[in-house]
Amino acid sequence: MKIDELIERYPTLECCRRSIEYALELMIGSIRTGGKLITCGNGGSAADAQHIVGELMKGFILPRPIERFAPLISARIDQKFPSHAEYLKSNLQGTIPAISLVGETALMTAYSNDKAPDLIFAQQLLGLGRAGDVLIAISTSGNSANVIYALEVAAAMNIKTIGLTGRTGGKMASIVDVSINAPADHAHTIQEFHLPIYHALCLALEAEFFSVVTRKKYAYSYNVCDQPDEDIFHRQCAALVKHIPGLEPERLLQDVDGTLIQIYQHKRGEIKVVNDRDTWALYIDSDFDIDPYFE
Repeated sequence: MKIDELIERYPTLECCRRSIEYALELMIGSIRTGGKLITCGNGGSAADAQHIVGELMKGFILPRPIERFAPLISARIDQKFPSHAEYLKSNLQGTIPAISLVGETALMTAYSNDKAPDLIFAQQLLGLGRAGDVLIAISTSGNSANVIYALEVAAAMNIKTIGLTGRTGGKMASIVDVSINAPADHAHTIQEFHLPIYHALCLALEAEFFSVVTRKKYAYSYNVCDQPDEDIFHRQCAALVKHIPGLEPERLLQDVDGTLIQIYQHKRGEIKVVNDRDTWALYIDSDFDIDPYFE
C-alpha cells in the first residue's frame, strides 16, 4: 500500500517498484528474525542514512506505545521503577532496530588516521553487523569506495544488502542483493528521489510492525513456577498448540538476557510466546484475537 502511494505521487518511480518491494521484503524478514538495519553513505547520503534511522527508532506517523508493543518490558518497568513508571511508559516508543555508521566521529577519525580512511564503514560493520542484518548503502554514483568496501564485508558476513543509488547503479549494482536505481543522473536529482523512496520504506515498515489496525496484542500471564525451568516453558508452548489448532512452530529465539521467544505461524497471523526471566510468567503476543480459543 505504501509503495503504491509512493508510485502514485511519483509515477517516474514505477521503474523502481519491484526493487523497492524486494528491499522491503528483505527488511521485514530481517526484523522478524531478530536482525537490524544498518545504514551508511557520504555527504548528503550520510544525512539520509541518519534520517532513515531517525524514522525507524521512534514513532514516525503511528503511535508505538510500549504497553501494546513491548508488554513484557512495560510490566517490568511497573515492577522495578514504580515511582516514575508512567513517565517512562508514556514517552518510550516501540522501535525498529536501526543504526547508522556515519556518526562515530572519534572512531572514524582515529581509524582514518591510523589505518585506511576508505574502510571506515567496513570496520564498523565488522564489529556491529551480524548475519541476518540488512545494510542499506546509499551512494548517488554507486561508486563510493568506502560504501563498496562495506558492501563487500557485508557479503562476507552473510548480511543482506540494499543499494540506494542513481540510474546506472555504478559498481554497487553488481554487489548488492537489491539495487534501487533512482531514475536520475545527477547527485541532487537522485537525492530528490531517494527521500520519498526511503520514507515509503519506513512507513511500510512501521505499518508492518506497529499498525493498530492489523496488530492486536494480548498478554495472558501464567504463574508457572517459582524457579525458572525451560522444560516448563516448552510444555506451556505445547499446551498452547492444543488450545489453538493450526499453529506451526517457526523458530525459537533467545534474547540477550535469556528470555525465550517461540514464534508460531497460523493462517490468521503470527503468534509469539515469550517468557519473563524475572517472574517466569508466560505471555502470548498475537496478531489476531485469540480470546475465543480460551473460552
